[in-house]
Amino acid sequence: MEHQKTNTEEKPYQCDICGKSFTQNCNMIRHQRTHTGEKPYQCDICSKSFTRHAGLILHQRIHTGEKPYQCDVCGKSFIYNNSLICHQRTHMEETPYQCDICGKSFTQNCNMMRHQRTHTGEKPYQCDVCGKSFTYSNSLICHQRTHTGEKPYQCDVCGKSFTRRTGLILHQRMHIGEKPYQCDV
Repeated sequence: MEHQKTNTEEKPYQCDICGKSFTQNCNMIRHQRTHTGEKPYQCDICSKSFTRHAGLILHQRIHTGEKPYQCDVCGKSFIYNNSLICHQRTHMEETPYQCDICGKSFTQNCNMMRHQRTHTGEKPYQCDVCGKSFTYSNSLICHQRTHTGEKPYQCDVCGKSFTRRTGLILHQRMHIGEKPYQCDV
């Protein structure tokens, strides 16, 4: 019955807050969360919450390390499909977005806009605990871990945990004896 409504374009379910109509009740309920701020799907590892179950599933790949999208040119893998698409442009040398200040080119407009903050000094991401501002959202996320004590990146050899993925990677070199930096003198 629900599927038949999508074929007839009948939208009997209406949001009582904004009036937007939907073909299915579940879609209206999901939409209403944009008004209420309700996020019923919570990550068991870091407690981050999501309005949609699909958002939680995608987020959990950060913790599991699952990267199901692989580049058929170089083999590099990605958590998200859109990250793979952006990466594939690097093989095609397609960089349609250019910084009007320094001329550097980018595969995506959002990356060019983010880059321009290096020229303007804009820091739009602010910590709600201490007020410190950041140029990039991922810098704010890493900073917030200093307040929460969260260390989501754990070494599978010794169990030591880190706030940043780069910290874990550097630490893991100790276990395998990798020394990538060599003195030229």
